[in-house]
Amino acid sequence: MVMGSLREETQVVVIGSGPGGYVAALRLADLGKDVLLVEKRERPGGTCLLEGCIPSKTLIHAVEVKESARNAEQFGLSFKGVEIDPAKLRAWTDEVVGGLSDGIKGLLKRRDVTIIQGHARFDSPTSLSIEDGEVSGIDFEQAIIATGSSLNRLPDGIISSVWSSADALKLPRVPGSLLVVGGGYIGLEMGLVYQGLGSEVSVVEFFPRLLMGADFDLVDIMVGQVKERLHEIMLDSKVKSIAETGGDPANGFDVDIETDGKILSKHYDQVLVAIGRRPNTDDIGLEKTKVAVNEQGFIVTDEKCRTDEPNIFAIGDAAEGPMLAHKASREGKVAAEAIHGGEVAFDNRAIPAVVFTDPEIAWTGLTEREA
Repeated sequence: MVMGSLREETQVVVIGSGPGGYVAALRLADLGKDVLLVEKRERPGGTCLLEGCIPSKTLIHAVEVKESARNAEQFGLSFKGVEIDPAKLRAWTDEVVGGLSDGIKGLLKRRDVTIIQGHARFDSPTSLSIEDGEVSGIDFEQAIIATGSSLNRLPDGIISSVWSSADALKLPRVPGSLLVVGGGYIGLEMGLVYQGLGSEVSVVEFFPRLLMGADFDLVDIMVGQVKERLHEIMLDSKVKSIAETGGDPANGFDVDIETDGKILSKHYDQVLVAIGRRPNTDDIGLEKTKVAVNEQGFIVTDEKCRTDEPNIFAIGDAAEGPMLAHKASREGKVAAEAIHGGEVAFDNRAIPAVVFTDPEIAWTGLTEREA
């Protein structure tokens, strides 16, 4: 590896430092490869650590502790005057995220994996340009794309003062009333967090059921308990418009919702839109390579995580399959060992999934409906 020049050279470059990228880089280093890791954010860890799994589960844990204290009255333990300090809760979440991110930095440093900050784009199948980075580009023999995913763009007409799940995880405030648009796992987890913190939470879902990807009999049990905590659940419904009350988000939001053939006009202090994620594959120069992308934007790979460009691999949310951190980590190891020449394959037929509602839902393999 040539350090200190405008361009770097390495055997393997990994693009993205999430649970797929950093695991791949560590495994490659353990196998004796010269590795560069490119990350456009200031901190390593990817979406899961910085604005997804870790901060959300940290907040969920805080709410669970509060609920446990409240329920302890049933067996003779009484806690009076529970108060929530959003600033301290926010600081604690940041501390958890920061500590884990620093831990990843330490692991990479001990394996002599160099992190280069900047946005990577392919110039060719063996070279990258780095935008806003410490170097201008990287020449490599092999590459692993681990660029992760982003929140789906808000639909046309949705105003910027509406929260995304990433905004909500920053805990800017605890609104009196909150409308969650989207009844998937992100919307339900965040809705229950804010309900536990004191908000009156309503959910609107386009489909006829919540959590369409899970087995219905499991979801029904969860909904039976959750609906007692939520103010309103509107299924088979669609948000038609969202407007700031009086043109100022501080006054709340006026929302028109289409349900049962009628338009309902409602007011909420805040609106959270949680409508899924999309792979980060549209701004990394794939057109300069033979890497194929499907209609949903996912990179097409074989069982070794290899793309149609033989020296380029793709893992995690950028590749086909469920957007789960443990799936990305497994693929990272497969790709690293395939680069090393090992006879490996990502052949997992049963990838576990968990939704951290209350009660939690977990499954692995085919759902009943898929079977």
